[in-house]
Amino acid sequence: MIELQMRGLLTLLSFEILNAKSRYRILHKQGLSLRNEISLSEGEKTNMNNVIRSLSRHEIEDCIDLYIKVFNSKPWNEEWSYDIARERLTDMYNTPKFLGLTLYQGSELVGFIGGNKKRKPQEIVFYIAELCIKNDIQGKGLGSMLLEFLEEQLSEDKVSSIYLLTSNDGLAERFYIKKNYEMNENRIVMRKTLN
Repeated sequence: MIELQMRGLLTLLSFEILNAKSRYRILHKQGLSLRNEISLSEGEKTNMNNVIRSLSRHEIEDCIDLYIKVFNSKPWNEEWSYDIARERLTDMYNTPKFLGLTLYQGSELVGFIGGNKKRKPQEIVFYIAELCIKNDIQGKGLGSMLLEFLEEQLSEDKVSSIYLLTSNDGLAERFYIKKNYEMNENRIVMRKTLN
């Protein structure tokens, strides 16, 4: 157990965030919970250089490639073409009040999250449009790290709630429940098929 905590701590200490003020806060505030959530198999290397930064326009191409690889494989098995994925992620980026983050291990893009803020009469809310983590590193705590960093930024921006859509009874739903998200009893998803 001590060895696992030490490995998790090494992973956490190698985590760099470009904004120095946020770097201290996330390392200080989330250190213990991240250390406990990262599960490492025997012999796994933890000295990767992880960097979270704001998603910029020039990173969209790399996000498209990652998006297609992740969502065209299990458990989603969707059929994203390059053009449709490019349209979706470009539209997300161009949405007013967009906020997105990328996660790199060294120079490799391994994850991103994005969505947009919306004003309501008494509050500001945020809608997560996409969260994508490279298949072979899912379940290692990096998606949690990315989500928690986004939550920290949104909290600073006085956002009161985060909303998202996800498939039910799957890995994604369990992930969000573990992160203290809950079903909104005041809203339902409705759909009408045309043609």
